[in-house]
Amino acid sequence: TPRAAPAAEPSPSPAAPAAAAPVSVAAVTQEPQPSPSPSPTPIPNPTAPQQAKYCIPATRGMQFNVLAAGDSITQGAVPSKNYNHPFTIKLKEMLRRQLGKNADATDAGLGGGGVFMDGFSNPVKFGPYYRSYLEQVEWNVAVITIGINDLLRGGFSAVDIMSGLQPLYEQTLAKGIPVVAMPPFAAPGFVSQ
Repeated sequence: TPRAAPAAEPSPSPAAPAAAAPVSVAAVTQEPQPSPSPSPTPIPNPTAPQQAKYCIPATRGMQFNVLAAGDSITQGAVPSKNYNHPFTIKLKEMLRRQLGKNADATDAGLGGGGVFMDGFSNPVKFGPYYRSYLEQVEWNVAVITIGINDLLRGGFSAVDIMSGLQPLYEQTLAKGIPVVAMPPFAAPGFVSQ
């Protein structure tokens, strides 16, 4: 009897193809992928140097004068200790490190004063007080911090204060002096605007 042919042995298969990268089920089934949540916006470090949007030209060795005008915040009043420690002390140190001994920062703080309020020890409103300093020297920049007394003690609105300051800004800018205006921050429990 004829013998049955032996069953053919399977030939060895070629090398298996490399495994493909895993595919998510959602991609295979064409389901929409959820969009990745946006990364949170980093909170800037207030002590880190910031890139200036506008730079006031200055070179080392030049005469550079900063007029810091405002109320008791500028004056650096520390009522609980009955003395003043104006920020211009530190500002002058910083300016002199960068620009040399000809840099200066002048404290023109009017304690208790405002656009519409007389100062405590100097009974004058901010406008005439500021103008008297504006005419003294050639300023490279004016820093103005005023308005908290108008808000707290006078009951004036922020709009009133800005309207009162506008002529001072215009006069300063007309002299070619850049203005850095720092509005008063609301005092919790006292000011809602």
